Amino acid sequence: MTLPKDVTLRDLRTTLIDQKTFVAKALHVLRRELKNRPDVCLRLGITGGGKAPNYRVETGDEILFPIDGANHERWEEGFGFNEPGNWSQRTMSFLEVEQLLREIRQLA
Repeated sequence: MTLPKDVTLRDLRTTLIDQKTFVAKALHVLRRELKNRPDVCLRLGITGGGKAPNYRVETGDEILFPIDGANHERWEEGFGFNEPGNWSQRTMSFLEVEQLLREIRQLA
């Protein structure tokens, strides 16, 4: 299954296995980078089903590293890391992911 080319975490709220935990862990990954890069953002991989999608941490003009969506740990380059067709066309900023987590927590 392939996700829409412009998918974001907000779009996958009902698809994620555990939306609150997934978004909280993704936010934690972004927060670690935010100290050095205020424009840090998250771009989802689109080649899976959206239950625990891989994602990349980026800045406005630089791909920093990919994250395994199953465990939120960095994975080595390869496996389509730089293939544009494997990644969403849209990103979410740290503040957007933080806001999404607030919304999810209010619904719980």
